[in-house]
Amino acid sequence: MTEFALTALLCLAVLLPMAWSAMPAGRGGALHVGLAGAMILGGWAGMQAGRLPLTPAQAAVCAVAVSGCVGALYALAAGSLAALRHTDRSVSGAVINLVFALPALLMGGVNGGGTAEETLLRQTLTVRWQEMEISLLLPVGLLLAAAIAALLYATKWGIGVRAGGENPDAAAEAGLGRYASQAKGWLLAGLTAGIGGFSWHLNGPAGGFALSAAGMALLALAAVRGGGYRPVRTLLWAAALSLLRALSACAGQFSWVSGLQWPEETWLLLPYAAALLLMLVHGKEKSPAQRSVREF
Repeated sequence: MTEFALTALLCLAVLLPMAWSAMPAGRGGALHVGLAGAMILGGWAGMQAGRLPLTPAQAAVCAVAVSGCVGALYALAAGSLAALRHTDRSVSGAVINLVFALPALLMGGVNGGGTAEETLLRQTLTVRWQEMEISLLLPVGLLLAAAIAALLYATKWGIGVRAGGENPDAAAEAGLGRYASQAKGWLLAGLTAGIGGFSWHLNGPAGGFALSAAGMALLALAAVRGGGYRPVRTLLWAAALSLLRALSACAGQFSWVSGLQWPEETWLLLPYAAALLLMLVHGKEKSPAQRSVREF
């Protein structure tokens, strides 16, 4: 039960910052901003930075910083290409996301690492509390989510990012700049995705990193869509999907799960099937103008 709870919290610490930071871009229609690619490449880059000849503490800080920077740049590149090609609201937006993720898919590796350097990095970022080993990236992810919420909803900078993501035309008329305001949102989403990818690479359940991280990006986007681009609802959906993802990883620990005699693959696919169903149920996203009229 303890492992299930820690896995669920880890999933939430990875999903929630990505989901909240992706809301402005998603609400404007640019749902595919290379989130999967940013998470995969950011995670891979962070693990490579952790091998630098530094002290363990310095290597850990450097790894987190590099993962965030690489993820941000990756999302900026993907978002720029999507905007230039006018693919935000079409299927080709998803294709661009996959193309950008392809190099990182080939670099992936496995969750938890395996080399001596990766093991040392994991130990450096782990604390022991009441016979439990807890990754420091778990509270960091939750604090990052809180910082993202405060930044987007309590600062002038955040208002500009939301305005650019939700209605680029209105942002341009207000003097914020269409591309500049959107780019801030892409950078923010990529930053959280990169750090989330590093956390998932280091502490995620056993298995291939690249496909697993891409699945986590799908869960984050599903939480955004299911939550209707509202913070509290997105939080609730992120929590629900985190519980499903933790259940799929720890299904063997529960006797009632064994009693169902479902194949292991069924439990592994459960959170992703729920995410796809969630996105299909909510259907096509309305434009900001349509939403404004409806909500008024």
